[in-house]
Amino acid sequence: WTRVSLLLLWSIIEPNLGDPYNWNAPPGTPDTTLRAIYEPPNQIHCLAVITPGMGPTTRNPVQYPNEWQAFVRAAAERYDGDGIDDADPNIRVNYFQLVNEDQDWRNLSFGTAGNYGQTARLTLDALRSANHNAKLVLVGSGGRPPLQQFVQDAIDACITNGVELTAIDLHHWASSDAFSWKVPNVPTARSFLDSRGLSGVEIWSTEHAAWTGCPTGAPVISEEDQARWLIKSFTYNRERGLDKIQWSQLIDWYMFQGNAGSIFNSMGLLGDGRLNCETLDRRGTERIAYWAFRNLASKMDNGIATLSGRVSG
Repeated sequence: WTRVSLLLLWSIIEPNLGDPYNWNAPPGTPDTTLRAIYEPPNQIHCLAVITPGMGPTTRNPVQYPNEWQAFVRAAAERYDGDGIDDADPNIRVNYFQLVNEDQDWRNLSFGTAGNYGQTARLTLDALRSANHNAKLVLVGSGGRPPLQQFVQDAIDACITNGVELTAIDLHHWASSDAFSWKVPNVPTARSFLDSRGLSGVEIWSTEHAAWTGCPTGAPVISEEDQARWLIKSFTYNRERGLDKIQWSQLIDWYMFQGNAGSIFNSMGLLGDGRLNCETLDRRGTERIAYWAFRNLASKMDNGIATLSGRVSG
C-alpha cells in the first residue's frame, strides 16, 4: 500500500470552473505519480486523497455539487483501469480519502463536520457512478487522545448522509514519550464506531513513523531505536485493533515545508544523506528499520504470524 496526501486537488486540477482538467498539475501530478506506483511488476494499492483544495478561498463542493461531482467522476474514471478514458491501463485506484487531515478541512471557510458529511455523500456517489468498486476513507486525524470532537461529528454527519465508510484514519508519530509507539485512540475509536453500528468500519494509520537523527526541537532517536519503535508499534497496535498501518516514508523528505530541521526529513526507511545529522556517505542506505520492516512484513502479511497473547505494559 501507499498513500498520496495531496494527489487530487480540485482547485489545482480545475483552477476555474469549466477549465480543462490538468491531470499532471503540481504538486500532486496524479498521472505521473500513479503511473509510477502501478508500473509493472509493482503490486501496490494506492489510497488516493481527493480534496477541494487548500486555503480559505477554496470552492465549497456543496455550493457547486454538479461541478464537484463531475471532477470526482472524471478522476474515478481516469484511474479505474476499465478501458474507458483511462490514463494508463495499469492504474487501478479503488480507494479514496476525502481530505488529508482534519485541520486541512477545518481551515476551509466551509470546513464544518456537517458540510464534510454532505461532501462525502456527493463524493462517494460520484466515485461509484464511474467505479462501482470505489471505497471512501474518512479524513485523517491524530492518534493521541482525546478522539477529536470534529472526528466524532464528521462520522455522525456521514451516517446522517448515508455515507458508507470503509475506514477511519489515525495518524501517529514518535515523540519524547517512551510509550509513543502505542496509538491510544484505537480502542476509543473502535468503541465509538461500534456504538454507532459501524463495527465493519476499519481503523487505519496511513501516516505512522518514528524519525532518526537530530531534528530541531526533538529528541535524538538512534537507528536502532527507530527500528525498535517500528517493531513495537506494528505488533502492538495491530493486536489492539489497527487494521492497516503504513510507514510514512520509504525515503526521507528533503526540507519538508522549507524546514531543514523537520522530523519528516529523517523518517525514511532509506536515508538520503542530508540533514538531521546524516552524512552524504549514507545516501541511499537502507536503515536498520528497513530490514526490520521487511522481516516483519514477511511474517505478518503472508499469514505466517499467529496471535500468541496480549502485549503487556
